[in-house]
Amino acid sequence: MYDSIFKKENAHDSSIWSCDWSVNQEYQDILVSGGLDDKVKIWLWKDDELLEKYNLDGHALGIVSTRFNSDATAIISSSLDGQIKLWDVETGKLTRSIELEIGNSDKVLFSPNDDKFITGSRTGLINMYDIRSGNKENSIETRGKFVQSLAFSPDGAFLACGIFDGIINIFDFSNFTLIHSFEGHAMPVPDLSFSPDSKKLISGSHDKTIKIYDTLNGTIIKTLCGHESWVYSVFASPDNQHFGSVSPDKMIKIWDMNSMTCVHTIHDHNSAVWSGKYSKDATKIVTVSDSNTILIHRVMN
Repeated sequence: MYDSIFKKENAHDSSIWSCDWSVNQEYQDILVSGGLDDKVKIWLWKDDELLEKYNLDGHALGIVSTRFNSDATAIISSSLDGQIKLWDVETGKLTRSIELEIGNSDKVLFSPNDDKFITGSRTGLINMYDIRSGNKENSIETRGKFVQSLAFSPDGAFLACGIFDGIINIFDFSNFTLIHSFEGHAMPVPDLSFSPDSKKLISGSHDKTIKIYDTLNGTIIKTLCGHESWVYSVFASPDNQHFGSVSPDKMIKIWDMNSMTCVHTIHDHNSAVWSGKYSKDATKIVTVSDSNTILIHRVMN
């Protein structure tokens, strides 16, 4: 069971599209959110309360993606104006700003060893940039159109992308070779998440379905239904027991990773839910919504 334990209304001045959860150098739970108010916010979760640490200015348009690096010392954010920004988590200072073409920075994430960042473009390319110089180092041709989603496997071996036309590709990240391509979805794929053991890939689509893939054999294991609108975000629990999904239908669904069945549905949002993440210890979930709200949910054993 899951219990909503904290609600932060007006966390941003507009819709919140992105969030992430990690643990900082002091072993504190730390979160980041990005909103259409052009703001990136860093939060501490302490004593069952969400405390705003920094309100970061710098983007000129709405934030579409926010991610921590592996040790939560840095955040990368991207916005609708094509800006990529790197922030120091401890100080809240902007450490680098990179301007890309509009549409070439919708989703962004750090590489497994944090020395690069990856973006998907509306021309079908995955582009890789050096963190220090900001220079583009490589591009991967996806043979698709608009790259909507990106995910690295936890072991660093695979890079997956979801395409506007519903295709999902998995590349060997050591040599950028395409190893699997799936055509299971009929509509865009806005989010992907690997299981912690890297053996499964989860996708959410505008066709209202979730699909589970075997990353080694290259097969579709299961198609899951249950949402009444797009599946906009999917996120695996670090303990490999469950994964979550959220949707504009206002629902948060929790699925068993092994049986691949829905075990709980949360109805605590009153507007579209755009993103969700588990805490590192898999005991809590953060979700963000169209009504400028952040909710924290506790896993009840």
